This record gives sequence, structure tokens and C-alpha cells, in this order.
Amino acid sequence: MRASCLVLLSFVLAAPAGAEERPRLRFKPVDVPMGAAQGKTVATAEGTWGGTSFPLTMIPLAYTADVVEGGVWGQSFDIAGAPIRADDGRPVICNSTDGVSILPRGDALFAVVHGECQPGTLTLAELDQDDAGALSVKSARGLDLAPVGGGNLFCAAEATPWGSHLAAEEYEADIRKLQPDGTVSDDHEAYNRLAWYHGDAFPSVSPYDYGWIDEVELLDAAGRTLVTKRTAMGRFSHEQARVMPDGRTVYLSDDGTNGGFFLFVADVAGDLSVGMLYAARWDASDAGVGALSWVSLGRASEAQVATWRARGTGFDDLFESSDPDACAAPFRSIHTMFGRECLRVRPGAELAASRLETRRYAALRGATTEFSKSEGTAIDPVGRTLHMAIARVNRGMLAADPTWDAGGPDHIGLPPRPCGVVLGVDVIEGAVDTDGAAIASEWVVSPVSIVAEGDEASYRPKRLRANACALDRIAGPDNVAFIPEAGVLLIAEDTSAKVNNALWALDVATGDLTRILTVPRGGEVAGLQWYPDVRGRGYITFSVQEPYSDWGDIYWQDTEEGDPRSFFGTIGPFPPLR
Repeated sequence: MRASCLVLLSFVLAAPAGAEERPRLRFKPVDVPMGAAQGKTVATAEGTWGGTSFPLTMIPLAYTADVVEGGVWGQSFDIAGAPIRADDGRPVICNSTDGVSILPRGDALFAVVHGECQPGTLTLAELDQDDAGALSVKSARGLDLAPVGGGNLFCAAEATPWGSHLAAEEYEADIRKLQPDGTVSDDHEAYNRLAWYHGDAFPSVSPYDYGWIDEVELLDAAGRTLVTKRTAMGRFSHEQARVMPDGRTVYLSDDGTNGGFFLFVADVAGDLSVGMLYAARWDASDAGVGALSWVSLGRASEAQVATWRARGTGFDDLFESSDPDACAAPFRSIHTMFGRECLRVRPGAELAASRLETRRYAALRGATTEFSKSEGTAIDPVGRTLHMAIARVNRGMLAADPTWDAGGPDHIGLPPRPCGVVLGVDVIEGAVDTDGAAIASEWVVSPVSIVAEGDEASYRPKRLRANACALDRIAGPDNVAFIPEAGVLLIAEDTSAKVNNALWALDVATGDLTRILTVPRGGEVAGLQWYPDVRGRGYITFSVQEPYSDWGDIYWQDTEEGDPRSFFGTIGPFPPLR
């Protein structure tokens, strides 16, 4: 079974059903940056739709530390609304702009923009649109997150079919490392910086307060908002929540090493407060790269999760532990992002564990926790394919890896792909879970194939910023978005194996790959979304994280190389693609 999986990894996909009828959208390509161009952001200047060309313009809308009406862009505030200052007295200004949603309300037009920092920031910007379609920031303010206890590391975004914004909280802390003062030991992801947000109250904060999807609802054209943590969808290292066209089915990617992949089916369309949660199990396949089956984690509501959190539920209330080196029934050996563990769920705690410790519980139920750097997702509603970016195929995704598969099952056995792949996972009919129960959704995906992959022929580990991956192929795919009107998949890069990361447009019917944006050395392309009709114009949104750095800082600092500030912007406007 595994042998066939390895042989077929690079096969060419047939065009999705219905894709051949879609008109072609083409872009004027952007060259590989050389010399001084490696310090610039350069975007395509022209598109062609149905044989007719139209101009495109890249417009930065707001940079870190810009003074706009309403305040300083990226400024972090504490739970009382006061500006945060770091231990050395400098103002904390998040230089990691990420997810972007454009949301119309009546005569007003807004954008919700992420700051992927600790603490996380959500900025609400009111936008202007001129007669030519160019967007600009009219005013902006940081959203008050005190009612939900703040947020952490807001990563990719989703604008839902019902007009709200979903913000993914990435890299949840391990509650097993919680200390009496509220900090966690071995703090790889700087969770302890949340003390800046909570001040003296930090010892009463729990890691279970973070690692959720936050929904921002715009209540009116005045910009009033309601923020809710959508806890029924589980707690893990959320990269993105992607809602399917039915408004009920949501795919949830888990960014990190030894992560999972999750499916939520809401009871009611447009209401994420209650529903069924599933975790993917990767099965080898004779007909392709693999297939996903779905393990039920049960039905739960936000009201139930609120009750468990109010009780101060902790790890030992959910699980019993044993020695990982001598794990025996009734305990089970698992290997997740938190390493090897030997656990069993306490009787009656199954549902609470499914939401508070989603990844661990999924592993105990037999789901796959071997995904490495599972990033953004995008749906092709015509071809009925879910696209899923994997930044690097390594570690637990390899066959019998002695470190990352140790102590757990070995479901995924792919050859290494250090430059990454984009998977295509097709919708199936009549889906059932691994217990044989029907899954109440028409958007359940299963068979896995390869849509795009990097070329690692020249790859050398540790050659950071040295173009270790081929320049004419994708590398480190992260955010993805889909233009269904044209059958074009947008793929944004976040890799240290290229000097300059790029944004690509892939025609899924022809396989044509076009570079349409490059960003300054060290910067990441993020914030990727496609908006086909914003008052009659179309836009690609994007953000540039941490240019001129291998790893970002939360402080804005001048450099001798160029402007190091993060920003978000648009490529457009596009004419109606009909």
C-alpha cells in the first residue's frame, strides 16, 4: 500500500469537473527579483479575462506604526484599553500583519486585519473606494477583546458566507507546563507575553483561554462589533477556518509539527455555536496519494464548553497519564505536537476533552496527528475540491520517522518534500465516519492528490535565504485562496528557502503557474483572500509580514536595508469575472 503511495505522489491531475467551461484568467508575470529589486514589493500590472486585458495596481493600505485617524496601526493594548509597553519601556507594536477580511455594511466598507503577535491584535479599518476602484484606509481602531479575555497569535482569516470574520488563534500553549504564576515553562511560542495584556491578573488565566477561532460580527454601518470565541470547533493551533458554500461545514487546519486536520459541521447554517467535530485519519490508497476518513469527536455546544472552563477544568480532570516508555492498556501511546505521551481519558470527560484538548483526544480516538506545517485551505466549489497547503513534507509525514512517529501510529508515509506541496482533496457523496454513522454534510472530502509541489532538487538544509528551492516552482506554500470564476488557485509562500517569497496563480485546468507578486527579502506573503464583488470590483488582499528579517520582532525598528514594517494591501481592481 505504501509503495503505491510513493510512486504516485507526482502524478498530474485531470481537470476538475466543470473546470473546462470556465474562462481563462491570465496575469502578466513578475520576474524573479535580483539586486536592488530584492528589497521591493512588486506585483503584476496586467490581467487578461476572456481575451480582454485590464490594468492591475498593487496598493499598500496601512503599514505598522502608521498614524491613522483613530490611532497607531498595530498598537497593542492591555485588557483595560491602555497601550502596552514592553519590559524595556518601548511601545509594543505588532509587526506581523496577517489575515484580512473585507466586509461591507450598508453604505460603509470595512476591513478586519490580524496582528499575529502575543497578545494578538484585531484592527477594524473603515475603507474608502474611489471612482476608479482604488481602496484606502479612512480610519482604524483596535477591537476591544476584553469581553473574550483577549486573543493570541491571530493567523489566517476567513470572511464567512454570512458576512462575519473568522480569526484563527495559532500555537496554543501546553497546559501541562503551566506554572503557579500563570506562565508556562519551555515557552517556545512566547505565550508568557500575554502577561502584558492581563497584568497582575495573569496567574488566574488558563491556556484553555486561547487556541480557538474568534468570530467578529459587524453589527451595523457604524462599525459596532461583537467578538465570540467559537469554542464548539475545538482548541488547537488554528491556522485557518474555511467555511464551505453550505454555511455549515468548516475545515480547520492545525499548524505545527504532529498536528491534525479537522472538520466541523454546524447544526444550523451561519451558526457556529454548536455542532459535530471530526478529526481526519490518513489512509494509504492504491489510487492516489492517500485518502481521508473521519473520526467523530462528538457534538458539543459553546454553552457546554463555557461550563467546563468556568469550573476551572484542568488537564488532570480530563486525562490520566502513565510512563510513555512503558505504555500499556488501558492507556494509549500517542505522539502529537506536545511530544510522546501515554494517556487515557477519564470516564465521563470525553466530550470536554474533545474541545479543550482536541488534538490529544483525536489521537486517542485513532485520528492522524502527523501533519507537518498544515497551512491554509481553499475550496473550488465548481470542481468540488478542497486545496490544502503543506509548507514542508517532513517529520511525521514521512514513513516510519524514528523521532516524530515514535510512540504513535504511522499513518502518513510520504517521501520528503522540503519545498512543500498543495494537496487537492475531493468531495465525496454519502460520507460516513469511522464508526459508520452518516456525516450530515454534502462537503465531506476524502481522496487526496497533488495539485502543486516545490522542486527540491537543489535544496540544501540550512541554506536560509539562499534560494534553496527552485525559483520557477512554489516553495513553502502557506495561505491559499481560490478564484472560482476562473479556476485559479492563488498560492502564497512563506519559506526561508528563497530570498524573496512570492504569490503564484495556478490555473488548475491547464497547470499554468504564474508568479504575480514578490515581497522584500525575508518577508512572508500572508493575508491572502479573493473578493470578486466589492461594489462591482474584484480584489486580491494580501499582507507582507516582517520584511528584512528571518524572524519578526514585535517592535518596529529602522534598518539600513529598507522599510522593515509589515503592511496589508490589495491587487486590483478586477472587472466583474462573469
